[in-house]
Amino acid sequence: SETDMDNTKFNPDLQCETEEKLELARKAAREGVVLLKNEDSTLPLSKTDFTSTSSLALVGPQSDDWRVLLGAVNYAFEDGPSKGCKTVLDGLTDALSSDVINQIDGCDTVACDEASTMTEAAAAAADADATVVILGNWWGTTTGWPLCSGDGTDGCESESHDRTVIELPGQQVELVQALRDATTNPLVCVLIHGGAVALGDANDACDAIVDLWVPGQMGGTALADILFGDASPAGRSPITFYGATTDLPAMAEFNEYPHESSNGTTYRYYEGAAPTYKFGHGLSYTTFAYSDLALSGTKAPCDDLTVTVTV
Repeated sequence: SETDMDNTKFNPDLQCETEEKLELARKAAREGVVLLKNEDSTLPLSKTDFTSTSSLALVGPQSDDWRVLLGAVNYAFEDGPSKGCKTVLDGLTDALSSDVINQIDGCDTVACDEASTMTEAAAAAADADATVVILGNWWGTTTGWPLCSGDGTDGCESESHDRTVIELPGQQVELVQALRDATTNPLVCVLIHGGAVALGDANDACDAIVDLWVPGQMGGTALADILFGDASPAGRSPITFYGATTDLPAMAEFNEYPHESSNGTTYRYYEGAAPTYKFGHGLSYTTFAYSDLALSGTKAPCDDLTVTVTV
C-alpha cells in the first residue's frame, strides 16, 4: 500500500536558500573565478564610470539565463530555484542600475548558429564606455537523456555526450571581433563553460578574459564582485587551454584505463603546441614578485628542507 510522505519537518525557509547559504554560494562562485587575461589593467572597472544611460553594454543570450549558471543540473528545475538565482544581468543591475546597462543578445542562442542582432550589439558597444560579452558553452534543453544532441560542434556539454571540437561555438568569435571593431573602450569577455575551450582570435580581441566556469545560482552577483573590484580574483585554471582542436592528440589513441590492452597513453606526458593558457594559470588584481629563492642545503629524499623566498 502507498504511504504518505511525512514532509512536516521540511521547511524551505530554513533548509533551502537561506541568506547564509546564498552568501556561501556567492563566495564559492567568486573564489572559483579565474582571470585569464587583464591587458593594461582593464579590470577592475569603476562603478562611478557608469552613470549615464546605456554606458555599459552587456552582450550574449546567456546574460539573463539562469540555466546556464547551473550547468547540467538545470534539468532538475522547471522554473529555476525559488529565490536567489542571480543571472549576469541581475548581478550587474544590482551593482549599477538597470538604465545604465544596454543588453543585446548578439547571438540568437548560445550555439550562435545565427547572430541576427550582431549589428545592434556592435552599435551598443560603440556607444558604451565598456562592453561585457558572455561566451562559452551550454548544457542542453532536451527533457530526455542525454541533455545534448547533435554532432558535438555546437558547444553543448552533458553526460553521455562528447563535444567533437573545443572551439567557441558558432559565430561567437565573429561576434567578439565585431564588438572589437566597433569600440576602443574596454572589452571584457566572460567565459561560462565546463570543459576546455579554444578561444581563437577572441583571445587577442578581448582586453580582459574572466572565466566564470559553472558558477551556480549566485554567479551573476559573484561576477559583479570581480568586475567592479569588490573582490580580487584568485582562482587558478584546473585545465590547459589549447588554441585549437588540431592542437590535441587524436582521442582514438587514448586507452589509459588500466586493463590488459591499455596502452598507457595520457595527457600527462603530452607535448604538443604551446597552450594559450597553461594549467594553473590565473591572474590577480594584486601585483607581487618573487626573489632571493634559497635552499637550506642538499638533502636526501624525504629529509626536511627549508626554502626561503622574498615576496
